[in-house]
Amino acid sequence: MAAQDTLLYFSSRGRAEAIRMLYLMAGKEFNDTRTTNEKWLQEKNENPVALGQLPVLFTEDGVFCQSNVIARYVAKKLGLMGDNLREETTHDLVVEVTMEFINYNGDNIYKHTIFGVPEPENFAEIKEEVKEYITKRLLYIQSIAEKEGKEYIVSDEIGLADIWLYTGLELCRVSFPDIMDFTPWTTEFAAKFTSNEKIKSYLESRPPSQFHGL
Repeated sequence: MAAQDTLLYFSSRGRAEAIRMLYLMAGKEFNDTRTTNEKWLQEKNENPVALGQLPVLFTEDGVFCQSNVIARYVAKKLGLMGDNLREETTHDLVVEVTMEFINYNGDNIYKHTIFGVPEPENFAEIKEEVKEYITKRLLYIQSIAEKEGKEYIVSDEIGLADIWLYTGLELCRVSFPDIMDFTPWTTEFAAKFTSNEKIKSYLESRPPSQFHGL
């Protein structure tokens, strides 16, 4: 019997939640190992893994780091990244566009609201600009979904693109509590995604995040 994959991350959602949901949707068991920042600082110095960053995925194929890489590996391995090169590339496109607005939000909002950098006098204007930046990318993802014409973004089943977008929206919800309703399409997407029985059950039972709800 093959050994289960082991995902190592903090006791939060962050960059690992999409990976957890991929295993969930595929019905594939894995070891969801959670650690604290203090424990990880000690462990990575005593036994360096990858780049000393989390998440890290331990598999029979090797040890992988970088959340995007891990997510793509898991999605391909579990059949959640399309049936052909075009669909795979479309999943990739949604991942990258979502990462753009996650990082933009982090660089412009979280550094003030979470990491303690003093807010500039025009912080309200910055938040509005970030909202416009996110909305533009949500509209672009909407155009992709409408062109595909499927139940979800790329296909009739939840895949990497859907999971990555939803968890990306969750990451930005600390800055924008109403982000799921930035566009009518986003509202519909989030409602459809969270009504899936596997996702609904998971969201209702998952442990609380230990880092600002992220």
